Amino acid sequence: MRGQQSKHNQILDGFNAKTKPFQTSVDYMKVPGFSENQAKNAVHAYRKGGSTHAAFRLEHAERNRLLDEFNARTKGRKECVDYLTSQGRTYRQGNSAVYKCRQERFLIGE
Repeated sequence: MRGQQSKHNQILDGFNAKTKPFQTSVDYMKVPGFSENQAKNAVHAYRKGGSTHAAFRLEHAERNRLLDEFNARTKGRKECVDYLTSQGRTYRQGNSAVYKCRQERFLIGE
């Protein structure tokens, strides 16, 4: 199912997606027939918004807190990324956060 972002925004506004975790919003968008990637793109564009919406960042301290809370040192990369996305972060944020954290802690080479 394809659509315009304005239609996606109406659906997500009706769901009150701004107050829900990222993955919950993605799952909601898949119900009417959007693919996983279409749903992720729609939710990401919705959250990113224009000048009226603040972009969200995963700060250094928050990244480390979440990964320490999850005991990331004992988990695989994919498990860590999936955990961060379940906590409302985008896949890209999660992937980048896991890489940076492991690099800073000398768990991987440069």
